[in-house]
Amino acid sequence: MKKVIESEAYDAQLLERASKAAAGIADWSKAIIQFHDALKVVKPRQAQLADAKAKSKRAQEAWDKALGTLDEVQKNLLAQVNELKRVKDEEAALRKQREQCEFSLSVAEALIVGLADEKISWEDDLAAQKINNENLVGDIIICSGFIAYLGVFLGDYRDECKGNWTKMLKKYNIKSNPKVDLVTVLGNQVKI
Repeated sequence: MKKVIESEAYDAQLLERASKAAAGIADWSKAIIQFHDALKVVKPRQAQLADAKAKSKRAQEAWDKALGTLDEVQKNLLAQVNELKRVKDEEAALRKQREQCEFSLSVAEALIVGLADEKISWEDDLAAQKINNENLVGDIIICSGFIAYLGVFLGDYRDECKGNWTKMLKKYNIKSNPKVDLVTVLGNQVKI
């Protein structure tokens, strides 16, 4: 067909003089042949384009899937980081609480040791106070006698009177401290 189209007999002006229909058919056949030649170039390009589009679509899908996976990994990583921060904060709070408990324990131990030492002193004071309470009436009677009668006498005479008064109080079942002393009784008994 190319030989026919390219021949002088197929000239557009020559064919138009012979027949307008023949000229139209000649133009049409030339266009069809050119279209055919163009399709030989375009069809492989279209196939390449379709293949490239398919590859691009697959690559885009893989990209989107990778982005989705990356987004999930980032969310998971953020959750793990937040959990790590929470655990570290909790650990710090527990360490602080442990330090406070250790401090409180050491203070309590020191207090217990101190109170254990004081217990002996308190027991002694309690025993002395019990004796003082039992002897309180007799001791006050003797000290009243000192104040009322013996203020001007010497110590030996006072001791003799104290001994006699103590014996007399025993007859009436009134207890008194054999070592009763005016200063001690008036000094300690004021607390009562």
